[in-house]
Amino acid sequence: MEFISLDKPVILVNNPLRTSFIGFDPRDIEYSWRDVGIEVDDPSEIPAAIESAFNNPTEKSSLRKRYAGRLTGPADGNASKRASEAILALL
Repeated sequence: MEFISLDKPVILVNNPLRTSFIGFDPRDIEYSWRDVGIEVDDPSEIPAAIESAFNNPTEKSSLRKRYAGRLTGPADGNASKRASEAILALL
């Protein structure tokens, strides 16, 4: 999901066994935010998904940006400044 912060299309391959994973939680972002990308259920669908991503790179861009803002914060070039201020405040 961190890749969405680059505002590039993402292809998400659904593992049919995912619900049996230890710690599986459908509320986790890797499952609840799947609308941000092109989902495929079978590896044979990947070539068409790649073609779609190349042909429509801005599709779902607004959704990627909204989710990215929630995940990484503002992309304003001040992340290092905010991090250093937070570290200093903790000291």
